Amino acid sequence: MGHYIVKILMLAAVLFVCMQTMADDNEFGTWLSAGAEKKLNKKWSIETEAEFRVQDNMKKVDRWSGSLGVEYKAFKFLKFGMAYEFLYNYNMEDCNDH
Repeated sequence: MGHYIVKILMLAAVLFVCMQTMADDNEFGTWLSAGAEKKLNKKWSIETEAEFRVQDNMKKVDRWSGSLGVEYKAFKFLKFGMAYEFLYNYNMEDCNDH
């Protein structure tokens, strides 16, 4: 299963580079996201996700985040979950040059 994740990340990187070369103006931006889930047993699983966004023709980081969560399957039709997400959001309008 690990080799599939590597292939997906490599494909995303190739697309990222191709999109960068096609950008004509300074308004171009994109984001990449990757996640994984691991079942611990029939009832419990853990999951993680990461996201990275860029803007201004891919020169400035707009946002990045990471999360970690856990799920419990109480019944076949009902799951309970809890997650923590750390989010860094760069907002250009809030920045003042002094």
